Amino acid sequence: MIDHENNTASYSIFTIIIVIWIWTKLNIVKSESILLIRDVGVQVKTVYLNGRIVSKFIDKDKISNIVINEGITILQVKFYMVILVEEADRMVVVFQHLLPKLNVLLQVYQGTRSIIFNEMEENSYKDKISNIVINEGITILQVKFYMVILVEEADRMVVVFQHLLPKLNVLLQVYQGTRSIIFNEMEENSCEADYFNFK
Repeated sequence: MIDHENNTASYSIFTIIIVIWIWTKLNIVKSESILLIRDVGVQVKTVYLNGRIVSKFIDKDKISNIVINEGITILQVKFYMVILVEEADRMVVVFQHLLPKLNVLLQVYQGTRSIIFNEMEENSYKDKISNIVINEGITILQVKFYMVILVEEADRMVVVFQHLLPKLNVLLQVYQGTRSIIFNEMEENSCEADYFNFK
């Protein structure tokens, strides 16, 4: 009788552990992205580790504003970008699971506003940017790619996403979008869209 109760308790604990493990795997975010299409709208997408994809499209005409908010916890301040949608009961939080750092968020924010609202910052240094390039850094174990903005009369170059160092395919998307905005360049085979993805 005691062995049967011990076995039942062991099976129950094992079952609970398996259920928690499965639930955790289902809710781990692999990547989040935002796709911006001029004069059309915004698509926000989340990819989970189990392959599940959740995406939401927001029509440009329904976007009332795009802002960066801050959330304060006991230990830290977290910044997040939100899209305010007309006649919606909730705002759409971009990168809500990964919450990139403020300097990264500002890059995406400015790119998003320039595409959706066709605006450039009044105090922008667009005229001082001499070039935007992708460089590679070689370490003992791997090759890392990073995007660099070369600024005239500056003592150093500006490395974009210097702490995250996204994969090359992501970096190429941001690179092409940035060059199209700053230098009005478009690839021959591309539609006018920008895509930011973080893993």
